[in-house]
Amino acid sequence: MLRRRFTAALLGGAGAALAAPVVRAQTAGAPPATVLLVPFGGAPDAALREVEAGLRAGMGADVVRCDPIALPDPTWRLPHARYDPERLFERARPLVRPPVTRFLALLGGDTATATSRCDWPLGDVDRLGGVLSLARCQTDPPSEERVRFRVVTGALHALGHTLGLPHCADTACLMTAAHGLARAIDRTSGRFCAVCRSRLGLPPRAG
Repeated sequence: MLRRRFTAALLGGAGAALAAPVVRAQTAGAPPATVLLVPFGGAPDAALREVEAGLRAGMGADVVRCDPIALPDPTWRLPHARYDPERLFERARPLVRPPVTRFLALLGGDTATATSRCDWPLGDVDRLGGVLSLARCQTDPPSEERVRFRVVTGALHALGHTLGLPHCADTACLMTAAHGLARAIDRTSGRFCAVCRSRLGLPPRAG
């Protein structure tokens, strides 16, 4: 039912989507009740399933999806040919309506911001959503298992920012600064540290 409602909003055209009510961002201290996964530009279904399971396990979120969205007219950061994540934010924000409180846009290609080519994974601090480039997870190239780890950890990192978490000084915490490098994520535990868990209102990890 929920997926059909979001699909209908997309089919209603840009004007209908922009008129949709937008939920206020949650304050830090509680994980999002429901996260909307927004696949752009051929984000594979397998990656969406991994993220869905990871968000449930890692932060106790409920997860729903909308149907895939074609990429907007590309805004390239020449000579690097990466997408502007703000364009993706513009398309995804109007889809946030109750019970959804956060979105995560997943992009098959790569991204760059106006100020940096290295801002990845990207999340709006204390706002509604994040963007994760799946292409960046496949650099080096790593094993399939390592790609899955990067995708899920990057998704949790981006959404952690939307809940008010800054970068963490604990290098084992998934909120440590990645500086745009997938291998920086490899060095983390893939989990929130005790301090970040407390800030999110999550219970301490057993053991």
